[in-house]
Amino acid sequence: NPAIWLALYLSWRKRLTVLRGFPLVTPNSAFMDTKLHEIGIPDDRITIVPNVVLMTKTGIRQKTPDGKQRVRPSLPRILYAGAYIESKGVLDLLNALKDITLPYACHLYGSGELKERLQTSVTTNQLNNITIHDAIPHDELLKLYDSFDIVVQPSLVAEAMPRSVLEALGAGKAVVTSNVGGAKGVIT
Repeated sequence: NPAIWLALYLSWRKRLTVLRGFPLVTPNSAFMDTKLHEIGIPDDRITIVPNVVLMTKTGIRQKTPDGKQRVRPSLPRILYAGAYIESKGVLDLLNALKDITLPYACHLYGSGELKERLQTSVTTNQLNNITIHDAIPHDELLKLYDSFDIVVQPSLVAEAMPRSVLEALGAGKAVVTSNVGGAKGVIT
């Protein structure tokens, strides 16, 4: 609808004018710094302030809650936690996983319009090592990191600085992310 596109464009132009008027802009990643330079904001008005992750809520735990030494699972465990929508790249993740011949276990946590399609893909492609779960509260997700080896963030759209990537790294997990937005600046 051309009227919607016009309204979005005018809103963007207004925000751009306001943004250019600020004496200081504080993006949270090198990716956003680059985007601000692209729209003409000079270096002397940009200061990167990274996202903050409360490390007291995450971290590597070598022992189980009852004090026993943690035993590593025999299979690599992969975690995706996010929306089940196109832009998050979860369908691409499933397509990539179906080509992996080594044993692994993958758990997807989320909600969204693609849930049935994901379940159908898992069933159709006999991806018995992939389990689809409903979304869980954030505090439970932080505890869940401890049970996984790899966290994937396959987003197809540029995000300034995905908190999930910072949390996973803070929990000592290997992170696999798409090459878009601010996540690649943290990984590399």
